Amino acid sequence: MIRIQNLTRGLTSRARRRSPRIDARETRGCECRASIRCACATFVPTVVNTQSEFEEIFGTPDGSYYTGYTVQNYLREAGVATIVRVGHLGGYTHAAPLGIKLSGVGTKDDKIIGVLHGTDNLADADGNITTELYASTAIDSQPSSSVFSISGSLLGTEISASVLPTAGNDLSDVFGESAFGDKKVFSYKYFENAATDFANHLTNSSSQVSLVALSDQDFTQDCTNASTPWIQSQLISGERYNLFKLHTLGDGTYANKEYKLSIFNVKAAGTSNASDYGTFSLSIRGYSDTDKRKTVLETFNNLTMDPASPNYIKKVIGDQNVSIDAVGKMTMDGDYVNRSKFVRVETVAEGASPISAVPFGHGAYTNPILVGGSESDVPAVIFSTGSADNNASTTVKYSGIDLETALVKIDNASYLSPIPASATIGGNTVFVFDADINVAAGSGVTLNHQDD
Repeated sequence: MIRIQNLTRGLTSRARRRSPRIDARETRGCECRASIRCACATFVPTVVNTQSEFEEIFGTPDGSYYTGYTVQNYLREAGVATIVRVGHLGGYTHAAPLGIKLSGVGTKDDKIIGVLHGTDNLADADGNITTELYASTAIDSQPSSSVFSISGSLLGTEISASVLPTAGNDLSDVFGESAFGDKKVFSYKYFENAATDFANHLTNSSSQVSLVALSDQDFTQDCTNASTPWIQSQLISGERYNLFKLHTLGDGTYANKEYKLSIFNVKAAGTSNASDYGTFSLSIRGYSDTDKRKTVLETFNNLTMDPASPNYIKKVIGDQNVSIDAVGKMTMDGDYVNRSKFVRVETVAEGASPISAVPFGHGAYTNPILVGGSESDVPAVIFSTGSADNNASTTVKYSGIDLETALVKIDNASYLSPIPASATIGGNTVFVFDADINVAAGSGVTLNHQDD
């Protein structure tokens, strides 16, 4: 089996500080701010006729906001409601946030194991943070020590913290993980597995914790959907081909951690009498499930890249997308109605890949932060190789991004977030079954494996 599991990396506005709103425009003028699950695009009217239909799309009301209850009461009286989800336009920019770096640790490469961002208290009226944290902060750290102290005008007093998650004063403990509150900075990223991996080497006399000034983080793109990397083929005559990618129907940062994509039952070209193309199956799963306890939301079997087949992936899943411009004009792109409740598909142009191409991996992830020089200093995504252990009696395991191993899943989840402009893949590699990949042990492994 191939687990091309949760490749969603949505681009969004500053969702930690500016939650999307639900404008229930036919609910007696009620408008309230909400951050909820929503399998619908922003600024596009969504018509619901029942409460269950509303909850399937927007989530179950939990008492935090009024929208769900307003719609519920309106449906009782009118029988139909139109909801327009409003997303922030223009995004925001964060000037020179702080990177916390471990260097000089034996034979290991230097790594940024944490990033500090300014909280809402530092933002201007447009949501931008123009204060450069690095310029106003100093660090006091000793060689071979995991503990450091930082001070500066924004912090008020000297603050002591540790880079190790086993300490009682690690980055998230000390700075918190929320952009709201009384503090001036918070822990935006904390690569706990990478920090732990360095722990056994911190006794090296040249090892030290330092601060680095990251480049400005540009999130000025509008709120949009989450997307997978390109699903790619096996090597064919020395070349690997892009095949397709999936996009969530919903917009905003929530979509980054809502779904997983699992690909399985991959059949080579020529094994079916119905087509010269290969076939495969695809499931949309809940983000928080496990391979042993799957939450399968949708499954599409016997898909193909053959445009002439009724099982052509675009025909089965759908590829339509609605956009709306500044004057309210809606445009529908795509040829096939969306049959999935959660995603739409984008494929390469017909004929751009060989008939023999089948899903065999995916492209590299893009770094969730822009360093501004040494992009490989960001810890790379780590993959699992679970499907290599499958056999005739046990076929539940998948290979792909590791979202189940303790600590590793924390680092990998950092990639499922808004991506700043100009970010690169850094030290990330493609995930495929016929090339080396990054695994938890830290070395390259080639699976040379494909399940039927």
